[in-house]
Order: sequence, then C-alpha cells, then structure tokens
Amino acid sequence: MVDGSCTMLILTNEEIYAVRDKLGRTLLIIGEKSGAYAITMETCVFPNLRYKTKKYLGPGEIIFISKNGLEHKIRLGDRLQICGFL
Repeated sequence: MVDGSCTMLILTNEEIYAVRDKLGRTLLIIGEKSGAYAITMETCVFPNLRYKTKKYLGPGEIIFISKNGLEHKIRLGDRLQICGFL
C-alpha cells in the first residue's frame, strides 16, 4: 500500500492554484516582483529573475493566485514529514 502525497500547480486561463502536499514533503515557494508571481521548489532561480521570496507554503496549504493577488484557500496544516530524498 502506498501512503503518499503530491505537491502540484494547477494552471487555468485566468489563475493558478499552488497546492503543497499534506505532509509538506516537498517544498513550494512563492516569489514576487512588481505585481508578478513565480512558484518554485528551489529559490536559487529567484535572484537571476529579480524575484524576492514572498512565502513558503506549509503542509496542505493551498494558495490561489490571480490578477487580484494571492488568496488562501486552505491554511497550512500541523503535520510535517520531510522527504529523505530531498
């Protein structure tokens, strides 16, 4: 039996949903610059693109990003289990 989790980005025509796995095994980080957002698993790309780290998503947290900015859909959970391979 597999007891896993998944971190994902869901892109539509108008917005992005950033969803971190329920146990926080993989990182998901939001960067910001002058009204634009970027989402990554590693912040090393942000300086080259002139983004500043805005938020590390917590376990199970879901953020909605649209032209109106960031909106929490589900706040972070209280359980954290780091992935040994990362």
